[in-house]
Amino acid sequence: MKKHIIIIIITLFFGSSLLAQHNDTVKVQDKIILVDSSSTFVVDDNIKIDSSNYRNPKIAVYLSTFVPGAGQIYNGKYWKLPIVYGALGGGGYYFYTQNILYQTSLENLVILQNDSRIPDIDGYTADALKTMKDKYRRNRDLTGFILIVLWGFNIMDAFVDAHFSTFDISDDLSLHAKPYLMNSLISKPSIGLKLTINF
Repeated sequence: MKKHIIIIIITLFFGSSLLAQHNDTVKVQDKIILVDSSSTFVVDDNIKIDSSNYRNPKIAVYLSTFVPGAGQIYNGKYWKLPIVYGALGGGGYYFYTQNILYQTSLENLVILQNDSRIPDIDGYTADALKTMKDKYRRNRDLTGFILIVLWGFNIMDAFVDAHFSTFDISDDLSLHAKPYLMNSLISKPSIGLKLTINF
């Protein structure tokens, strides 16, 4: 009971500062930019922000969920369409052929089991047909699972691309590593590594 009271007190004390829908503010050379989740507002007229390449992640997810590749088109990543349609189309064709082979081997197995006068069909005995039926069913089911995973990757790719549509990838972003001699008044000088991040 004492544990629960402590957890409730901690939650009430620290939970008041945990609000999810805050606007972000960015200070750029003594000018304030207010960034909302849906658009960018400029407080000072001297700052120009190009938001023409902003893509809404929700729209990208909805498009890719209902039409594979539509989220990639929305994000302007046309080169990904052959990958999406190749993976889903090839997987769909393999699923279709494995399902036909499964249905055929199942029908032949039923014919052999119902009519004892027929020893085999096309050289396959009942045991061989049962093994083939199980193999084709397993391949079909595994292919269906892989298709669902590929569809999910399609949706996830559209979501991530939409989030990174306004990500700064200019040459000004860099990380430099340099050797550094650390001088100290207390101890002897020592050698270290200095990391400098420019953005």
